[in-house]
Amino acid sequence: MTKMAAEVYIFNPDNDMALAKGDANYIAPAFAARLTCDLEPLMAWCMPPGSLLVVHDVAVVEPWLAELRERYGVAVKAIGIGELPRSGNLHPWGWSPTLRRLLLKRGVSAACLPTEDELVRWRGLSHRRTSIVFHEQVRRAMSERFAPAPVELRTAEEVTSFAVAHPGCYVKLPWSASGRGVWHVHDAHGRDFAAWLRGGLSRYGSVLCEVGVDRVLDFAIEFECRAGEARPVGLSLFSCDAHNQYSHAVVATDATLRRRIASRYPRFDLLEGALTRVVNEVMSPVYEGPLGVDLLLGNLDGECVVNPCVEVNLRMTMGMITSRLGNLLMSGDNVATFRVGEASAVPRGALQLTPLYAGTRHAAWLEH
Repeated sequence: MTKMAAEVYIFNPDNDMALAKGDANYIAPAFAARLTCDLEPLMAWCMPPGSLLVVHDVAVVEPWLAELRERYGVAVKAIGIGELPRSGNLHPWGWSPTLRRLLLKRGVSAACLPTEDELVRWRGLSHRRTSIVFHEQVRRAMSERFAPAPVELRTAEEVTSFAVAHPGCYVKLPWSASGRGVWHVHDAHGRDFAAWLRGGLSRYGSVLCEVGVDRVLDFAIEFECRAGEARPVGLSLFSCDAHNQYSHAVVATDATLRRRIASRYPRFDLLEGALTRVVNEVMSPVYEGPLGVDLLLGNLDGECVVNPCVEVNLRMTMGMITSRLGNLLMSGDNVATFRVGEASAVPRGALQLTPLYAGTRHAAWLEH
């Protein structure tokens, strides 16, 4: 009997920061390394039975996974980085040259990893200009007014002119994580903004500028690209804070989330179909793995409009985690709130989604 290839999952949530570095020499800052260590068990909730989860401390995580197996049927085993099999199917949070180099050094066969050329193409697709392509193709497929597409600008003068013409706009670096690298511009001539903009243009050569809308609903469609085909695998309904950073999410079945989104935007099924076709045309021919498309419903000039692609994340997303949690733990119209924050902030009675132990600074949990 042929032995099944191991399914190995790796939590590297700072992948976008590695992509922003642009080469294989990224070193995680201390805060990112701590976050990774604290939250890596979160991956277990979306892994198929029999999978292997790479963790920093097997002795701490494995007893917690044993409890998940007993209570929820989440049959996942923890392994250390030194126990990586030479061959298998690897599923990191996201791919970067840095991760590829690390896995090769740990003895993983190159045949199991994306090639350097593939990673260059995937990084290019992760550039925020990809959202412009999505806007253009969705507009051709659907006849309605959408939020304006972002524009890519290359000089400080162009960006300042845009910000003056569109108060409250957003200026975004080509690569960034969880709202970092995004400036909500209230003062186009502000000294801090000017310094940030000069740094971004010097490093990347361009930024993306987007007209701001009054937020009504943040949501996402999660996809899986395999064998040249993309399919939707989940929905996410989440909130962002004043700095455009991920705050919390609704955890419910996909059916409940779909009804909630459609109640605000009745043409959601049509939009989902259009975006699926775009992902199949733009991403699937060259990319293998998970990706999420963030969308936004908002008010602009007194009209409610959709931004059909705020950004594309070529990686696992928190939306995929919350989608799996909703379908595993929720039933009917029941909902819960998913949060990630300081371990000391976990409220009494919350369902802890990651283990708490001495030294833990970050945690993920559900509030009912």
